[in-house]
Amino acid sequence: FMVNEQGSLNGAMQSTPSIDGDGNGNFVITWQDRRNGLDNDIFAQIHLKNDTLTSNNFKVNDETGIIEQSSPAIAVDENMNFVIAWIEKKFNNWNVYAQRFSSDGTTLGNNFLVNDDNGIERKTHISISIDSCANFVIIWADLRNGNWDIYSQHYSNEGTALGNNVKINDDSGNSLQLWTASICDKSGN
Repeated sequence: FMVNEQGSLNGAMQSTPSIDGDGNGNFVITWQDRRNGLDNDIFAQIHLKNDTLTSNNFKVNDETGIIEQSSPAIAVDENMNFVIAWIEKKFNNWNVYAQRFSSDGTTLGNNFLVNDDNGIERKTHISISIDSCANFVIIWADLRNGNWDIYSQHYSNEGTALGNNVKINDDSGNSLQLWTASICDKSGN
């Protein structure tokens, strides 16, 4: 089945899809989409296990100018809350942005900047993981130090950054990076 809606009479270019689900047959797909003109935006679609689409395709990024958004990644928790992250190139600045959503596709807050450097150097290859309490981590490849490194940013389920960006790879030969994990208490305590 076709996921994207045709945004113009002659169609538009859609690419770099990413998909994740809740483990119960429900899933969300995201992709970059050129339906609005010369630049790419990030769109998404929620699909329920009974073959129901919950809405039309919806735009994820809130930028409205000619700014290039690309390479989205998505993570969906067991309650169908989800986070989408993408690369945004505005003039010569490269940044990682993200947006949180509730299970029905309602935005939770605004688009937010993930990387904590000045954004001039290139970023690419985003990945996200989310736990059962909607705490999440975003990782990406980053050229901020003059060579490619892997960085991460951890967030609480409320979207609060937990510390600063962390460089994961260790060029000294050690390859293990440890974090203090948040405890997920589903009882509400």
